[in-house]
Amino acid sequence: MTLVVAAAHLENSAPQPATATIPFETAGRSTILVPVRINGLSTPLRFILDSGASFSVIDEARAKLLDLGFGDTGEAHGAGKGAVAYRVVAPPVHFSVGAAEFPCEKLAALDLSGQLAILGRPIDGVLGFDVFQRYVVEIDYEARIVRLFELDGSLPTPAAGEALRLTITKHLPYVTAALKVKGRPQAEKTLLIDTGSEDAVDDDIVLSSKGPKREVIGGVGLGQEYKVTFGRIDFVRLGPYKLENVPSVAPGVPLIGSTVLRRFRLTFDYRHGRLYLARGPVNALDFSDSSPGSGLDLREGSLGLDVHDVTARSSAEAAGLHAGDVIVAIDGTPAADFGVARAQQLLDRPGTVYLLVVTHQGSRREVKLLIPAA
Repeated sequence: MTLVVAAAHLENSAPQPATATIPFETAGRSTILVPVRINGLSTPLRFILDSGASFSVIDEARAKLLDLGFGDTGEAHGAGKGAVAYRVVAPPVHFSVGAAEFPCEKLAALDLSGQLAILGRPIDGVLGFDVFQRYVVEIDYEARIVRLFELDGSLPTPAAGEALRLTITKHLPYVTAALKVKGRPQAEKTLLIDTGSEDAVDDDIVLSSKGPKREVIGGVGLGQEYKVTFGRIDFVRLGPYKLENVPSVAPGVPLIGSTVLRRFRLTFDYRHGRLYLARGPVNALDFSDSSPGSGLDLREGSLGLDVHDVTARSSAEAAGLHAGDVIVAIDGTPAADFGVARAQQLLDRPGTVYLLVVTHQGSRREVKLLIPAA
């Protein structure tokens, strides 16, 4: 499959009004949360908008509160290792997202309670293939809105951006990109476009890089955690765009996640097999100054923020932080007041220093955490 820029197809397209324009919240660093109503029975629920989900999901506890029935069982695979059991919600199921209303072909119920510790927000579900197959979906990360357009047979307007050829396989969207790592020739790779992942570009090619690598915790979506290798891809060529020094982890699902996708305005057009990319702010594609941050992986805890993992040779390790520590204060403010998402962003900010109060098995100490400038 070859990437194409389909500008010629866009010139004669007439603009069309959106069926729905939906403001969204974010969790973690860039996970999109949209309000979804089910069967007209509930107040809006908080669903992740996830192009990497081949079917939609609802938290099992929430499904029971809504008195939804269950049918068949199955197993799902996500970012984590291994399979996760689910139960299919008995049809009919109907979604309302803003002014858009449509049936859900398959809604699976499984336990999403672990997403609170990962994203810092409780999550009611995941909105996947159902919305992408029925609408042209535009995601504007900068304005924090999602717009849904009817599939009327016309292509999006030139304002939608440059077009990449999109292949839909088993309800999931893929593009081809050229990847280059140190010491290895450029290679073409087929990558999942995954708005539900907060990674940048992940592919096993990073394992063969001659550049520096280190082990980190991975697989924090559905499934079990496992150790992965973190490294850098020299460049990723995505249609007409070249992204340099891109962070990557492997092994795992080869994908382009929201750390890259949020730098564009995206328009998914499954019917015509196109993904349109409109470039965001100036220097949005420059990863050369990106910092690995503190090296901390935090989780919500009963006494503060639990240190779940510390990356080897990171600022956190240099400061003497360890998995199992609990951060109870950041610069005099209770750590719990920040929440996981805000604290993670704060402590990953390059060129800053923080005074942390940390406890571990009853002992209490102060730690100075220095995040070097990129």
